[in-house]
Formats: sequence, C-alpha cells, structure tokens
Amino acid sequence: MLYVSTFPDGIRVVDLKTRIVTPLVHGKDLCLVSIDGLYFYRGALIAVQNSAMTPRVVRLALSRDLRSVERFEVLERRNPLFDGITTGVLIGDECLYMANIQDEKKHGFQPIAMLKLPL
Repeated sequence: MLYVSTFPDGIRVVDLKTRIVTPLVHGKDLCLVSIDGLYFYRGALIAVQNSAMTPRVVRLALSRDLRSVERFEVLERRNPLFDGITTGVLIGDECLYMANIQDEKKHGFQPIAMLKLPL
C-alpha cells in the first residue's frame, strides 16, 4: 500500500499490486485536511497537519487490512513554537518535524525549530 495525502481533504490508498486507488475510510469526526507530512509507523499513519485548523500531529491507527482508520490520537497541538508546521522524518521510534517554517512572514525570521515526538 502507498498512502497519498490529497487536496482538499483526505488520504488515498494506492494498492501497488492492483493499481486501484481508494479513499482511506475514516469517521466523520476526523478531519484529514492539509496533511503536509505522512509516515507509516507500526500499523498506523503519523500525519503532520497545518493550515485551516489547529496545527497538529496525529496518529491514525489503521485496520488490519490497512484501508481504514480505526481510531486516532492527537500527539501534539497548540505548541507555541508552531508557525508553519510541516514535514519531517521518522528516526527509530521518534518523529522529528519542522515547527516553524514561517512561510507567511516577510521580515524577522527565527531559526527553524525541529521538534521531536516519541512514538
């Protein structure tokens, strides 16, 4: 399976054997808009979300067939360092991501803050 973040809302699942693309099934209480970092980790997806809502990092626990979200957990949100939260990398059992790319600023940039979350 290949998971692809799509605009405006959602994640698509690409079956690499059949080449069939389907939406990742999830409950109506879960918003999957503006994912700007998506990683597979031990049967779950770690997603970095920014933009239209409170920026956050979430864990999406997947079903056995890896085609739907069984539950989700917010790992971090409302961090005062967030100013353009975006993509990162998984290293071992940790997610490192950029907290403040400041893409909307014209002056007064701060050094980029890398944050680390234990998974």
